[in-house]
Amino acid sequence: MKNFFSSKLPETTVSIFSQMTALSNAHGAVNLSQGFPDLPADPE
Repeated sequence: MKNFFSSKLPETTVSIFSQMTALSNAHGAVNLSQGFPDLPADPE
C-alpha cells in the first residue's frame, strides 16, 4: 500500500510540544501546550 501522506517537515526532529515540555519542566511551570490540566477548581 502506498503512503499517501508525506511529512511537511522531514528534517525536523524536535517538536514544539517536546520543547514546551522541557521549558515548563526547567522552570517548574504548568505545561498548557498540550491542553488544560484536569484539576479540581479552587472553591474561592
